[in-house]
Amino acid sequence: MSPASRRGPQSDVSPRRSLSRDVIISAALAILDSDGLSSLSMRRLGAVLGVDPMSVYYYLPNKAALFDGVVDAILAELDRELSQLEPHAETTERLAAVMRTYRQVLKRHPHALPVISTRPVRSPHALAAFERILSTFMDAGLDLRGAVIAMTTAVEFTIGHVLAEAAEPYGGETPYSAEALEGLESVIPVVFHAWQVEVGSDELFEAGLIALLEGLQRRYLPATG
Repeated sequence: MSPASRRGPQSDVSPRRSLSRDVIISAALAILDSDGLSSLSMRRLGAVLGVDPMSVYYYLPNKAALFDGVVDAILAELDRELSQLEPHAETTERLAAVMRTYRQVLKRHPHALPVISTRPVRSPHALAAFERILSTFMDAGLDLRGAVIAMTTAVEFTIGHVLAEAAEPYGGETPYSAEALEGLESVIPVVFHAWQVEVGSDELFEAGLIALLEGLQRRYLPATG
């Protein structure tokens, strides 16, 4: 392994380039995407940026502020992509397109999922993205309270699904062989045959998402007549 590969992700920031909040957050997200949450520290940021780690604190006073900046950067991606969605006349499809976009953005940054799922949504880009999502639910005919519940439920479903997609088994994979399954068909026949059914992650997401959105619309559309 070369010295360069041991240093991990290389920022496009040189030591002579002026430091800024955006530059620091961009470097932090690169570290996070490449090496995971445990690798992100002020010391590592300083090394990647070519500055004294204490310089980072001038722009981001603590790790909470750094994580908030990372969430804001990711949700800025979401806001840009939501702004480019083609309009769709069918309500469920319009809502589904929003959540599909959210899933794709999250899948680009799987190591950031614990941060996104736990940090409060207060940054400008985060608020702009969720303004778009909430407005889409209200455009579907839900009142404000119903839209908040529906949006939160759909967002949590999407985050949970991507977490399941991205997660690796704790302790590593467990090897299975054909011999290990011998004799189980007579004991657990339904489960035994279910193991043979292949269902992709995309199909599971679509099935759950459409069922969820249709159910939320039925539950929270205001009664008429």
